[in-house]
Amino acid sequence: MANAPPDESPSLQAFQDAWAHLRKCAQEFLNGWKQDGIPPRWALLQSLRKLDRTRIALLGDDLPFPFMPRMYLATLDDGWGHGLDAIELAGRGLGAPVRRLGLMMAPEQILAACVAEPPHILGLTVLHNDSEPALARICRGIPPQTAVLGGGTAFSLDPDLAQRTGVHKVARHARDFLHFLLTYAP
Repeated sequence: MANAPPDESPSLQAFQDAWAHLRKCAQEFLNGWKQDGIPPRWALLQSLRKLDRTRIALLGDDLPFPFMPRMYLATLDDGWGHGLDAIELAGRGLGAPVRRLGLMMAPEQILAACVAEPPHILGLTVLHNDSEPALARICRGIPPQTAVLGGGTAFSLDPDLAQRTGVHKVARHARDFLHFLLTYAP
């Protein structure tokens, strides 16, 4: 499909075949990570890049799967974005359209992007507990069709943070997120 003329879109069967193949690859990663533990960051990113290259080889680079959620990613208090790197690659590897809003974002900036064009999922990395007011503000102002998926140290240190702020789902690591995407249902 990657070599199809630009005016031809992939058939439904091509999407189904590609999805089945990608799902199998992702499930193999999940099984390995469950058995051996989550690999170091470099190996995790290498696996997720392989998944993305497989998707591109199957369908080309501009073709997200129509049934995958549109995702926005941001951090509130994380200037590195290591978690966003893995989440972005996992999302793209499974054919989800992903938009990285940025690092160290103010709640107003995140809300403005989500209100202008609501995503299905807003993925937020939160490292510090003092970001709780900003996180709660985002969760209160987010469009109703957008689910907030949180990740980062703050959720590990404070298991009740998600409930207090209105976060819909917490992904402890890339394995949780990849599983979430494979089983996503709006």
